Amino acid sequence: MTFGLRYANLEERIAIVEDLEAIDGTTFFVMDSFGTDNDFLGGELGFVWEWEYCRWKVDLLSRLAIGNTRQRVVINGSTSIEGAAPLEGGLLAQSTNIGSFESDKLSVLPELGITLGYQLTCNLSFTAGYSFMYWSNVVRPGNQIDLDVNPMLIPRDNAVPIVPAANDRPRLIFDETDFFAHGLNFGLEYRR
Repeated sequence: MTFGLRYANLEERIAIVEDLEAIDGTTFFVMDSFGTDNDFLGGELGFVWEWEYCRWKVDLLSRLAIGNTRQRVVINGSTSIEGAAPLEGGLLAQSTNIGSFESDKLSVLPELGITLGYQLTCNLSFTAGYSFMYWSNVVRPGNQIDLDVNPMLIPRDNAVPIVPAANDRPRLIFDETDFFAHGLNFGLEYRR
């Protein structure tokens, strides 16, 4: 039986960059950035079971962690027009959804694993294993992109800034999902 604390981090970024040229030859550089960061901290309880027969060995692992996930979403955008200073806002990241946002959620993080070992010599053994992990209530960058674009909010060098209405799009979605991870491991173990 095992117990303790578990920490996990999942950090991802998506950047969408467009280098455009208008009919009159003016160039535009548009950048939209969506980033997420998830930090889990919680208590963990687990079980490890080992079985040996002749040269073979099997290890089974099961763990369950329950705790808090601190979710962060960061959305940025900028538009650079030839000969002018960069403006805040891009195509998908506009004044209605740009910013840094946080939330805390109760999450579970179970893990299952199996490792098979074979004793090659008295001192050397080969191992191969598989593990599976699930993490509830995480934010991922692709889920935060609102595809409803407001052409009136796209930055222009000679336009008067438009103040968005409360219901203008694109808006912050803060969409949660679940995360699954699979792992394979292979190893050689030498004991004297």
